[in-house]
Amino acid sequence: MSAQAPRSLLRWIAVAAPIFLFVSAAAQQTKQLSGIRPILDSHESRPVTPHQLRAPTKARSAVEKAQKAMLRGKTDEAYKQVSRALDAYPDYSIALATRGILNLNAGKTAEASVDFQNAIQADPDYGPPYVVLGALYNHAHRYNDALLVLTRARRLIPSVWQVHFEMGQALLGKGGDDTAALAEMTNAVRTISDAEAPEDRASVHFWRAHVLVQLKDFLDARSEYLRVIHEQPDGPWAGFARQALRLLPSRASLAVAEPVSPTDGNLLTDH
Repeated sequence: MSAQAPRSLLRWIAVAAPIFLFVSAAAQQTKQLSGIRPILDSHESRPVTPHQLRAPTKARSAVEKAQKAMLRGKTDEAYKQVSRALDAYPDYSIALATRGILNLNAGKTAEASVDFQNAIQADPDYGPPYVVLGALYNHAHRYNDALLVLTRARRLIPSVWQVHFEMGQALLGKGGDDTAALAEMTNAVRTISDAEAPEDRASVHFWRAHVLVQLKDFLDARSEYLRVIHEQPDGPWAGFARQALRLLPSRASLAVAEPVSPTDGNLLTDH
């Protein structure tokens, strides 16, 4: 650290370092909790495309049966119905995406990825496969690939919260643009509905807080951590949020702290 660094910067770095390191570790440890959320059953994520309109009734019926069987945990029956749908309408995008979810649930990530890619190739206007494929790329740390498919998803289904959540994850993973990551996480917060699972809502607020900490906006980060606890008081995200709150500076110290000017010399970055 340069001896010429301004005192205001030193104070902010002293505050930021421990909370940044903790939240980074907590976020990585709990990332598997957010998982990859299938959105095939979301009404607003499924506008009818020309490809889907051409599907025969037999194929549509088989896909509906497959999805119902999947929800009931009857995996073999779901696979059987997907095969029937694809026999009736080869390259049926919804059938391919449904099989992708089945393969994903079975731990067959490579097969699932191929199914989602094929669904996109068959029906470029169908949004959900882009989102799940983007989540898979994020999970594999292929952030540039994730950004490519998620950008397309954002154009197709902008009101689906998972699009913005995974876009934020990709930007965080790639690094270099925390402001854009914050914008996506903010959109995720705005678009997730009260009907979603409390764990999902808590995770969105937790990750938004994570970006705010990186940007050293501790006041807003505090509000987000409190919202995490409100959404799911006994959930895993709440436990990490409580620990993060203990590391955040008090409201009083934040109120009197001298802000760092972006033009200050010798700016330091967190690693």
